This record gives sequence, C-alpha cells and structure tokens, in this order.
Amino acid sequence: MKWNKTVKVMNRTTTLGILMISLAFGIASCGKTTNHAESTDIEQVRMALPDSLGMSRDTLQNRVAELSRKELAIQEHELVEEAISAIAQTRQALEAIANQDKEEALKQLESAIGKLEVLLARDPELVEVPISVDARQVELITDLEGVKKLKKAVKEAIKEDQYQAARQLLEGMASEAVITITKIPLGAYPDAMRLAVSFLDKDNFEMAALTIGEALKALVVKEIIVPLPILRAEVLLQQAQSLLTHKEQKATILTLLENAQYQLILAEEMGYGRRDKEFVTLAKAIKEIRRGINEGQDVIQPMDTLLNTLRKFKDRIIHNQ
Repeated sequence: MKWNKTVKVMNRTTTLGILMISLAFGIASCGKTTNHAESTDIEQVRMALPDSLGMSRDTLQNRVAELSRKELAIQEHELVEEAISAIAQTRQALEAIANQDKEEALKQLESAIGKLEVLLARDPELVEVPISVDARQVELITDLEGVKKLKKAVKEAIKEDQYQAARQLLEGMASEAVITITKIPLGAYPDAMRLAVSFLDKDNFEMAALTIGEALKALVVKEIIVPLPILRAEVLLQQAQSLLTHKEQKATILTLLENAQYQLILAEEMGYGRRDKEFVTLAKAIKEIRRGINEGQDVIQPMDTLLNTLRKFKDRIIHNQ
C-alpha cells in the first residue's frame, strides 16, 4: 500500500483564512475595554523548542515513516480476500447492468453473495470485514508555539460566537498519520445483493443498479489516527538508547531526551491521548534518566522500561479509538 503524504504543511488558502480570521478578531476587539486580567495571555508554552535535535532530521523523518508503515501493515494484514473479491464482483455486476448484460450481472452477484456467505458460515458473529486500507499524513503544526497561537485564535473565535471559524481552526490542530479502513457490513450488504438479483430477475435494471450503488455507498469507513509527535518521541528515545554505552555521547543523549520530552508535551497539548496520566509518568521517567546520566549512573534498565511504557501507551492510543 502506497503511503499518501497528502498534507505536509498548511496550504496557502488555509493560512490566509486563519490570518484573516485572527485579524478580524483583532479589529473587533480594538473597540472594547478590557481589564488587565482579561488581556493577559494565559496560554503559556510549556517548554521551549530545543536548539538542536541530536540526530539527523532526515533520519528522524525516515524512522517515523517506518513506524507509520508498520501500523499500516498491521491493518493490511486484517484484509479479507473473499470480501475484496466480492466487492470487485459487485462492481463488475454494476458494469454488466450498465451494458444490459443480465446473465453476466447475475453471475457476478451470485458469486459475490456466495463468498460473503462463506465468511458468515465460518464466523456467524462476524459483523464487518475489511476490504481496503489507505493512509495519508497530515502535518499542520510542528511546535508548541504553533499550538499556542492556534488555541488563542480558537478561544477568540468562540468568544466572538464565530463557531464555524473555530471549527475550521481546530481542523488545523493536527500532526498525524491517518489510516482509513473500509469494511463490508455483513448484516446489510449480502441482503442488498440479493435484492439486486430479484430486480434483475424481473428485468428491472434501473432498480438493480440503484440498489447496488446504495450498498456500495453504505460501506463502513473507519479512521485510525497515529499521532506523529508520539512516534517521534519513540524514535528519539530509541536513538538515545543506542548511544547509552558511549560515554562521550552524553551531550547528544541528553539532547535526544530533551527533544523526546518536547514531542510528548506537543502530543498532549494537541489533544492526543486526552490528557492521559501516562504523560506524567513518561515525563518523570525522562527526568530521572537525565538525572541519572548527569550523575554517571547506569540507566540502561530505566531506558528499556521507558521505551516499553511509551510503546504500550502508543498502542493504547492508536488501537482504542
């Protein structure tokens, strides 16, 4: 499956829209009298962006992409060939109907129904079966300063009752890989195919085509969100772990740990993980490892524990949506 990097940075139209919205709020607020408490910016940046990364940006990006592909591969492994074939035959039936080829349409539909019936015979409790997986990357915010500015604009929009503007702004709060899974609903889809067959038996090509078209529109679509800041934190920690036996790399290891902490804060501030208490656990673990390194302690075991905790947290966020 090809990874579609459809959105990397905020496009010009979106950026212009946000600037215009922010400008409008600024103009609207100019004529209002506010006290000092109201004008104070309460949205603080929790951590400054580290001066250096501790590893090549290209290497970080490639490793994050590799982790994203692993998540995609997990979903691709769940695809059901019989269901994929059934969908293909449904579309072939639709094409045959368009050509007024009743015999071919019935042949394709009956074969598709048969494949789905086999799946249900194997597992009567089966509700949906995946037939396709696609992925794209959406990255509109990459630092805490950007989060701060966007949150401020959203608050101003809500304050001015500009709820649609706030909704559009919130769509920009994204740094994620999106895996889209399409599934056949086994409760309704086979019945729709049988109904299409009954219409064909009566030479009602129009209703048969309409029934199939509606069934194809009713396929279940689910999105799995993979937060990129958490993947970056994992890669940064992996890199730090690989250098632990090299005492001369102390400064680099500390820089990697600092960047990992930054990415976890970024993930939390963007709403990934819903302020899960695990963020606090991870922050404390990173702090303790940094202290241990500065004091010359052996931190190999704590680093192993930290990475295992992060991976379990990542899996829970991704797969419990």
